[in-house]
Amino acid sequence: WIEPNWAYSGKAIAFSDDWMAGYCGEPREICLRRPSQEEWRPLRSEGLDTRMAKGWQVPVRFLNDELLAISQKSTTVATVRGDVLFRIESPKNHFLFTPIASVRGERFAVVEYQLRGLQSAPLDMYPFQAEDRIFVYSIKDRRAIFSLKLNGTSPWTPWNTHVNSAALSPRGTSLAVLADTLLSVYGLSDEVTNRH
Repeated sequence: WIEPNWAYSGKAIAFSDDWMAGYCGEPREICLRRPSQEEWRPLRSEGLDTRMAKGWQVPVRFLNDELLAISQKSTTVATVRGDVLFRIESPKNHFLFTPIASVRGERFAVVEYQLRGLQSAPLDMYPFQAEDRIFVYSIKDRRAIFSLKLNGTSPWTPWNTHVNSAALSPRGTSLAVLADTLLSVYGLSDEVTNRH
């Protein structure tokens, strides 16, 4: 499969074994197509609006061959037909971005960011996004089954940044978190667990 001018068109943004997700139309919206097809089709259904303003991009990630996670004001888990399974709502000034891992389409992990810092236009100070917590979601149960507090960058010491990354095991039974230079592995069960 070859997509001419892919780097400039901004069309293809996520892939599964059978599908590609991308942008198409005016106004732009999330569209799908199989690699064997030439035409993109908009991902539309009742309760799912994937249109975006000019210049904006909406993060999308395939969780398995038939499910996508779409991150806007909330994160929506939907099928390639447009059926919404569930939504993840974050507290005010908190945001979930594209899931960082998925396991056989049963669980996925995602980092929640928090806006930190003061807003003062005269002082040219504005809040910034800092990592706050990592969640593991069960698609079958449609809820978070694990959460872990992260040490994100502080507005009082912005030069002292923190880097967090994570991965799920192939069966989704454990979560590895690399926080700066410390690697921790957590066992995951079906019980809801919070770590502070």
